[in-house]
Amino acid sequence: MAVWCGSCSLFDRKAFQRVMRAAELITGNKLSALQDIFHIRCLGKAHKITTDCNHLAHRLFARLPSGKRYRSIQSRISRLKNSFYLQAIRILNKL
Repeated sequence: MAVWCGSCSLFDRKAFQRVMRAAELITGNKLSALQDIFHIRCLGKAHKITTDCNHLAHRLFARLPSGKRYRSIQSRISRLKNSFYLQAIRILNKL
């Protein structure tokens, strides 16, 4: 879900939100927002990638010379901007 949620369309996000609302009504429990779930799962996956130097995507999580933030790839097309790796880097840089 963490990989799918970041690049889904607004239509898909609204449809999934309707399913979550129906599940809340059935179970009687309040569920977390879709974005909150995405951020938590994305941070977990990004942390696993940054700590495992044998992971294929480990090189995408390179730090800037200051050592505080991660290097983000510049792109003009939304397909790349919405990819899991770039969104994970943006979330890590906000922390």
